[in-house]
Amino acid sequence: MSPAPRVGLVLAGGGAKGAYHAGVLRYLGERGVSFAAVAGTSIGALTAAVLAAAPSTAVAADRLVALWRWTAGQAGTGPPGPPPRTTDRSALRAFLRGLTSPLIHVDVIERLVRDNVDVAALRAGPDVWISVYEAGPDLAGLGWMLDVAVASVAPAPTWLHLQGLPAGSVHDAIRASAALPAILPAHRVGERRYRDGALGDNTPMTPIDREGRCELAIVVHLGQGALFDRRDFATPILEVRPAEPFATAGAEFAAAYDFSPAQVDRLIALGYADARERVGTLEDTLAAYAAKQRARDRLGNALRRRR
Repeated sequence: MSPAPRVGLVLAGGGAKGAYHAGVLRYLGERGVSFAAVAGTSIGALTAAVLAAAPSTAVAADRLVALWRWTAGQAGTGPPGPPPRTTDRSALRAFLRGLTSPLIHVDVIERLVRDNVDVAALRAGPDVWISVYEAGPDLAGLGWMLDVAVASVAPAPTWLHLQGLPAGSVHDAIRASAALPAILPAHRVGERRYRDGALGDNTPMTPIDREGRCELAIVVHLGQGALFDRRDFATPILEVRPAEPFATAGAEFAAAYDFSPAQVDRLIALGYADARERVGTLEDTLAAYAAKQRARDRLGNALRRRR
C-alpha cells in the first residue's frame, strides 16, 4: 500500500484573529486530516504546539475551541479603540492599559502555554517550527522600538524547531513567538532573547518547504491578503483565508485585540466555513497524489516481475 501523503500546515500570526485557526482545524479534524509538519507564528505558534501535542486534529480543535472560549470569557465585551496617532509615551501607556484581554498579560500566557502544551506529547508529535525575531538591546525598555524599525527595513526571521530544543525551553520558545512589541517583553530562550515572530515572518512557509518533506502544505491566513509569494516555494500550497473581513474598514488593528465572546465565536464559525469551502480542493489534491502513487507502485511491480 502506498504511504499517505505528508501534509504540512502553516498558521499565520494575528492575535485574537487566531480563533479562526480553531474553526479551520475543527473542520479538517472532522475530515480526518492529519499533519506531518506544522509551523506557526505568534498565536499560530501556540496553535501549532497544541496541535502537535494532541492525539488527533479533532482533539486539538476541541482543545483550541475551549481555550478560545475561556479567553473570551476573561475579556471584555468588545474591541479596543484605535491606537493613538502619536508617539507620546503617556498616550501609548494609556492605550495599552486599556487592553484587558488575558492574552496580553505575561502570567496568563504562561498559564495557557503550560496548561495546553504537554511537552512530552509534543515531542512525539509532528515536527513543529515556530517563527521568532531575535531582540536587540533592551535600551531601558524601549528596545522594541528599535527592533520594529530594523525589522521593517531588513526582517531577519529565526525558525525554532520545537522538537530540537531542550524540553525546558519549549514553552519559552512558544511564549517568545507571541511576545508582542510594546505590550509584552522579549522572552529568553537559552542564551538569546526573542520577540514576536511576526516581525520577521508572519507566515512561516519556509521551514515546511525546506525541512518538512511534505507533498502538500495548507497555509491558513488571518487576513484576505498574503504575506508571502507561493512561487518562492517548491511545495504545492493550498491557501485558506477569510471569505469576509474580520473587521470593518479602518478597524483592522482592533480586530487583533478583540477577544470578545461574540467575535471569538464568529471567527471560529468563519474558519470552519472557509475550510469547508476549500476542503474539496484538498481532497482532490490528495486523491490525485494517491493515484500517482498507485501508478508508480504498479510500474515498480511490473518492472520487478520482468527481472
